[in-house]
Amino acid sequence: MARWRKCTNLEDAISAHREIFFQWAFRAPRAEVFRALVGSPPTATEFFRQLYITDVWKDWGYREKVNRTSPGYVQYGRYWRSKLEIELKNVATKRVVFLGGTASCAGLGCVPDGTPAHCLVFPDWRNYSTLKEDLRQLETEINAA
Repeated sequence: MARWRKCTNLEDAISAHREIFFQWAFRAPRAEVFRALVGSPPTATEFFRQLYITDVWKDWGYREKVNRTSPGYVQYGRYWRSKLEIELKNVATKRVVFLGGTASCAGLGCVPDGTPAHCLVFPDWRNYSTLKEDLRQLETEINAA
């Protein structure tokens, strides 16, 4: 599957988003953290069955509108938030984890009642130790449930 491709329908867009995130999450140094939560799932589908993690919705439009000074940036923000809402209301998972403030602010209210949701900092080299500690705490909560 091409990493960045134009999506023709909702299912295609969800599949692209999941594959992009799965590839991103299982590259070092993040892989160590995600393996602690879900082991080593062989596919994006299996990963998202175990734990649904999302950040800013990404598909072809993201590539075109990534620059905050681009004319379509605000409209694209509305677009990805609407897709995030559709996805979260229809996802079959045991819990939802948001990475970064933008995703959690946009999606927290969309999580189905009764589904645990967690908000974590977006992982980058500056806050990796904070994220690692937050994930250890999340792992403890998951194991206690």
